Amino acid sequence: MLEWGVSGRPLRGTTESGDGHLVLPVPEGAFLAVVDGLGHGAAAAFAKEAALDTLRAGAEEPLPALIERCHLALRETRGVVASLARLDARAGTVEWFGVGNVTGVLLRPTPSGEWKSLAHLSPYGGILGHQLPRGSAAPRRQAVEAGDLLLFATDGLRHGFHLGMRERAARQPPLEVAHTLLSHHARDTDDAHVLVARILSLPEG
Repeated sequence: MLEWGVSGRPLRGTTESGDGHLVLPVPEGAFLAVVDGLGHGAAAAFAKEAALDTLRAGAEEPLPALIERCHLALRETRGVVASLARLDARAGTVEWFGVGNVTGVLLRPTPSGEWKSLAHLSPYGGILGHQLPRGSAAPRRQAVEAGDLLLFATDGLRHGFHLGMRERAARQPPLEVAHTLLSHHARDTDDAHVLVARILSLPEG
């Protein structure tokens, strides 16, 4: 259903990254997450691991409930920002929920060889472990097709990192796409992490 790849690195001069990811099969589809522990170094890496452990344990839960679970589990940590997505292959949709500044983008290749941006994840403000989004926060849902790319990146990549992607990205393995994005767009002032997932197929009908 999915092929995916990830590329990341810690802040230059450090050995531990506060950025991480999770990709898991779930009933009817797949669960994806990218998290960014605040700051960098050991404390950020500890918050990241606590978040990933919590997300792994609750990956089949509704996304708002999982966000709440993560928030409660991280109260004694530095906290994280995160974007979560669940692909429902049978429905042909992706549902996503973000808190903080982990960027999410859904792209589709066009017959002319360009990439059309179908949707941007607009994360809610907050920090898991410290402040949940205010007001009524709900996941967004978007229809998807085979061949679409889901990109998630921490703020260690420059804004607009996905712009100008070449036609050949439609044929490259996601791991190669992720490495290219990281090498071209990573900042020198933070940890950086990018996840690229291509939807291979969806049930017909």
